[in-house]
Amino acid sequence: MNMKENNKIMKLKNYLKKQKNTDKKTFYLLKITNQVNQLLIHKRFIHLDYLILLLRIFQNMITLTIIQ
Repeated sequence: MNMKENNKIMKLKNYLKKQKNTDKKTFYLLKITNQVNQLLIHKRFIHLDYLILLLRIFQNMITLTIIQ
């Protein structure tokens, strides 16, 4: 993951955190995203299921952002 992608992720996470009406779904999306992000940062082995999950999370987060 390059710095540009990481910056986009951080901006999106910060935006969602600032929302006053953050529901539990968004909270858990951020939590899971953060865990997978830590794995990516430390360059540990990531199972394919986690990568698929990560892609779904980002898709959901972007959808949530657009809806709001």
